[in-house]
Amino acid sequence: MGLDCKLREIFSFTYEADLEDGLIEHELVHVFCGKSDQDPTLTPSEADEWKWVDLSTLVTDMKKRPNQFTSWFRICVDSIDYRTHV
Repeated sequence: MGLDCKLREIFSFTYEADLEDGLIEHELVHVFCGKSDQDPTLTPSEADEWKWVDLSTLVTDMKKRPNQFTSWFRICVDSIDYRTHV
């Protein structure tokens, strides 16, 4: 996303999720945290799109439309201690 900042790993987890067509995701995810004053720049090889929302809007949206978010992202949002990591 074109950001340049120092990152630190805050936790990792393994998850498994059933996908369409009988596929299964089984992944180890490392979650990093960093701060930047730069505006993100979409890099098509990294992501199709992005959106900036505050935490309360994100949590509310995830509760209303959980299927719009990947399994690993829902786990991340539920697992982060925002008082100490963000």
